[in-house]
Amino acid sequence: MDINSTKHALLGSMSPQIRADLAAKSPGIVLLIFVIVLASQLADVSWKLLDAFLVDQTGAPGVMVQTGINKKTTKNIDRNYASLPSMHLFGIADSELTVTATPVSAPDTRLNLILFGVFSDQSVSSGTAIIGPGSGKQKQYRVGDKITTGVWLAEVRKDYVLLKRGGNFETLRFPKQKIAGFNLKRYNRPVRPSRLSRTKQSFIDNVRIIPVFSGHGKGLKGYRILPRKNRALYNRLGIMPTDIVTAINGISLSNEREAMKVIGELVNSDSVKVTVERGGQTISLNLKLE
Repeated sequence: MDINSTKHALLGSMSPQIRADLAAKSPGIVLLIFVIVLASQLADVSWKLLDAFLVDQTGAPGVMVQTGINKKTTKNIDRNYASLPSMHLFGIADSELTVTATPVSAPDTRLNLILFGVFSDQSVSSGTAIIGPGSGKQKQYRVGDKITTGVWLAEVRKDYVLLKRGGNFETLRFPKQKIAGFNLKRYNRPVRPSRLSRTKQSFIDNVRIIPVFSGHGKGLKGYRILPRKNRALYNRLGIMPTDIVTAINGISLSNEREAMKVIGELVNSDSVKVTVERGGQTISLNLKLE
């Protein structure tokens, strides 16, 4: 990870006064503030991903206009190409999701599937979702993708997705499981509130944090950190959207009491080690707070 690039990217989004305060410790303070933000959000975490993860793309393909074509030639072209669809030059497509009007509400699905995360766009037909079975591997699906036999992803909303199954729509929601929150008021150590409050707000503007569960009744596994606005800053942090942060300084984030201890210790720490599960492998990200 390029620490200097990370520092300049973060400072560039702040005011001159904040940049002066963080000039010495900005690379480390970013990851430290992640821990503080994570703790403050656990009390009312909603298992939702906010919108705007997918990068908006605008613009239309160019249109070439040709004039001066003879009408007789045009008729011949039309007649020659009229039979092309019946030739199936590219084969016959398999059965797939067809575009139909979706209902305002649909019954909850009874399929053994868990919604782990959503990446919603302004259009419900262009998002993606992370879905997996009750005990199995999580996968990312785009709208229109086949999830399992006879089941397709139809729409992606901010807090649920619609599935198309047997010609009917079904709703798949986030797990109804609550997590005990962390209470930062338990710590009496000075934290330089003026610096942390400003930096915290800047960090909140650029990332979002959601919990990841191991499966039905298996409890919390870790957290995903996703970009919000400053995608360049997010990329420099070395975190990927599919990563699951499982521990900080060796302390599992699924253990509330132990996690609260490490949060208190990080306030005056000189370094932080983040454990991440990526593609079935466990990796560690180290960052100096000096």
